[in-house]
Amino acid sequence: MPTLNELREQRTKLALEMRSIVEGAASWDAQTEERFDRLDADLRGFDKRIDAAERANKAAAEVAAVSGAIVADGEARAQAPSGVPQLSPAEERQALLHWLRGTTASAPTEIRRYNASREARAQSVGTTTAGGYLVAQEFGTSIEAARRAFGAMLGVATVYPTMSGADLLLPTVDETGVSGSILAENAQISESAMTFGQTTISSYLYTSGLVLISQQLLQDSEFPLDTFIANALGERLGRAQNAHWTTGTGSSQPYGVVAGAASGKAGASGQTTTVIYNDLVDLVYSVDPAYRPNARWMLADASMAVIRKLVDSQSRPLWEPSVQAGQPDTILGYPVVINQSVATMAASAKSILFGDFSRYIIRDVSGIQLVRMDERYADYLQVGFYAFQRTGGRLLAPNTTTYNPVKYYSNSAS
Repeated sequence: MPTLNELREQRTKLALEMRSIVEGAASWDAQTEERFDRLDADLRGFDKRIDAAERANKAAAEVAAVSGAIVADGEARAQAPSGVPQLSPAEERQALLHWLRGTTASAPTEIRRYNASREARAQSVGTTTAGGYLVAQEFGTSIEAARRAFGAMLGVATVYPTMSGADLLLPTVDETGVSGSILAENAQISESAMTFGQTTISSYLYTSGLVLISQQLLQDSEFPLDTFIANALGERLGRAQNAHWTTGTGSSQPYGVVAGAASGKAGASGQTTTVIYNDLVDLVYSVDPAYRPNARWMLADASMAVIRKLVDSQSRPLWEPSVQAGQPDTILGYPVVINQSVATMAASAKSILFGDFSRYIIRDVSGIQLVRMDERYADYLQVGFYAFQRTGGRLLAPNTTTYNPVKYYSNSAS
């Protein structure tokens, strides 16, 4: 029986032959039409066989996801450069489930070899720590989605993955006050050296904390163990990291976007929990036009409720709901990002941010790693799981005042 790839190759040859008949025929006689119709019938036959083979492979993959069987799609198993089998997404999930349940030893050979390659022992700076299970892309996407749901900064910042957790040094230069000039004939060009700076982004180790799962749930094949753990651990990481990416001080934690932003507008006396239309306009125009094409608002949901009640001089709401699914609402034409880690309106609070948040750099070290604890809670018939990841962040702002890419509105002190 030909494999799925062989069926597709034969179909391609038929299609090309049919095209050559159409393009090369000097006249469309009965013989040419008969030949074309015969090839067309063969092509439709291959379409049916390919469709059947694809449906059969899909069904086999679903069986593999439940039973742990390895499906090779009728072809030899691909090998990574290290000799480790390259599994399909369904098989990667099955490998993870075997690892979560501690049943890798009884799994098929390919899964045992794959899981052995995912086990890591990591060295941290100055300390030796037990490593974890490097999360494969399929499961890592679930954790990343959970992090994103609770981490608004991930959706707008620039994520910079690194393999090492050493300080990341990024050069900066501020040329905003320098311009060219007219040069007279036979005159010497004057020197104008660039002054470079340097921004350091450190990494910090975050942990989800421990999640305990009973042996009964681990043994229950109907329980979606991977989804449950992905959501639980991802949400925990997301809350902690997003809070520091937003308001972190830079001391033993990431340098948050609020700390890196500059003042754009301060509320007048009495505006401890309010903002007016003119304040929002002033905040927009406090950001240099170079950053405004990619600019957006960022604020907490409670502050958004205050702005939704505002109208312009023509009594039109400043807030504009999105008319297209998946698109953000806007204020004064700029998208809105709700970030619950931004301070709500209160005396002296930096409650509204506006600017180009892609200038905030999040550096993620390696990937998310999982650790399974079999013995510590054995007398309770429980297994512990936790995730950890090293990350950091900082706003790139060569000019921290006038030309800062992000500005904030601060409520009045009284």
